[in-house]
Amino acid sequence: MRTSAGRLILVGFGQWLAIFAIASALDLFLTWVLLKDGAAVEVNPLADQILALFGWWGLGLFKAATVAVVLGVAFVVRRKNRLAARRLLRFCSCILVLVVAFSSYQLARVEAASNRLLAQEKVRREGIAQKRVYWQKYFDKVHQLTGELVQGKVTLLLAARDLARFLPEVHYVPLPFLQSFAPGFSLESSLAIHLVHNAGFQLIETPQIAQALLPAWQSEFVSTFDSPLPEFAMWHFPKEGTGNPSPNLAWVPFALHAD
Repeated sequence: MRTSAGRLILVGFGQWLAIFAIASALDLFLTWVLLKDGAAVEVNPLADQILALFGWWGLGLFKAATVAVVLGVAFVVRRKNRLAARRLLRFCSCILVLVVAFSSYQLARVEAASNRLLAQEKVRREGIAQKRVYWQKYFDKVHQLTGELVQGKVTLLLAARDLARFLPEVHYVPLPFLQSFAPGFSLESSLAIHLVHNAGFQLIETPQIAQALLPAWQSEFVSTFDSPLPEFAMWHFPKEGTGNPSPNLAWVPFALHAD
């Protein structure tokens, strides 16, 4: 009977011994996973100091020494009282299991947050890529209408209206950006300004043609929108008496997208 009871106690001690060893290994592994990328901090000040001074090998040896001390105490106690040794080991194992469970929960939270950030970044990148597509389509249309305007196929008003009708197709509204250069104009008039501006850029190497076409566009703009064509629209047109375009070319990169 004593032999059976002793075997039962020994089996229980061995089980808790295995649980304690596995939990200790998992604790070290989860600590490494959480700390290596800065997802968490070591709350044990002694362990944190050892990690700072001796790195992961030092922390691993520290945790191994802690396990050895607990096991040593458990085996010493076991010589006198096997039940007390099993209870001691069970208590330490339960504490470690709780620590491992909490670390696992923290890791799951970090992974979930990381996945959310990755998903948000993917959506953001896709949105930027789509905006670039719409933006390019808009400038392609500007380039097309500018060519027709220069060739005399359309009037400035008709080109601006055609461009305004095209905007819903590309989900792009250039008004805020255009108004930063020529404030106070409506959408249609701002688009007309952009078309004239882009025409000046397209004709920058043929200033005589640009000079010849500009007065008609100025006159049409005044008669249509009751306002003179702003300076911004004529940045790339030759100045009177010089035959050279305005030196202010801040809009050139913007206009280049039409090519």
